[in-house]
Amino acid sequence: MLAGADPVLSRSAYPNWNYDSEIYAFGHRIGAPETDKDVLIQALTDSSFYQRADIAEESANAQPSKQESYGMKEHNRQLIQHGSELLWNSTCAYLRYGLLHAPEELITNLALKLIADEQIATLATYLGINNLIRTAEFPPSNASLCNAFKALIAALPYQRAVALIRDVIMAQLVDLDIEEVFPLAEPFEVLRRFMSSNSNVEVEPRLLRSAGEISAEPIFIAGIYADKKLIGQG
Repeated sequence: MLAGADPVLSRSAYPNWNYDSEIYAFGHRIGAPETDKDVLIQALTDSSFYQRADIAEESANAQPSKQESYGMKEHNRQLIQHGSELLWNSTCAYLRYGLLHAPEELITNLALKLIADEQIATLATYLGINNLIRTAEFPPSNASLCNAFKALIAALPYQRAVALIRDVIMAQLVDLDIEEVFPLAEPFEVLRRFMSSNSNVEVEPRLLRSAGEISAEPIFIAGIYADKKLIGQG
């Protein structure tokens, strides 16, 4: 008789687990070793954690932190909103600084993609938050992981929080396909309006060269000119 796959176990179920040591290592991993341990733990504690039967009944050594008691009822609910606002504002600010001439619609779409729940949950897992988060569910949901990351942003000192956003969130920009994030039905018309509104420059397309016009696979190379200067081709 087949027993099936082994059940998924929390990392804290293994004998070599020490929550305090993991929190200490986590603080260094995110570049904030000076941050108080209790502050990090609060950011990683979902409010549902204290609704678990083993916690409510003061059972000793409950996972993942395996404390003798849980007298403190601190959780991250109040931190999440502040962290969410800081995450959004910082992400948009970095994008506007790096893409000076990008339309605001593109900035918004890129920011929404970068801080989507699924994306944040994946990055939180890379940081090991999935093993450190204290919640009633296992494995933790994307929403819980995302909230823990946002709470962490709020709990850290401002400069360290902004640096974490830059190093973890903004680094994912290299993997985004702008054409998928911000598809354009009429890209030339968008370019024309953008150039006209920002610098009153007239743009026009021109055919640069072509080959095999009457073949099955003709090739046309078009150029975009602004004030009679070539600014792009394809």
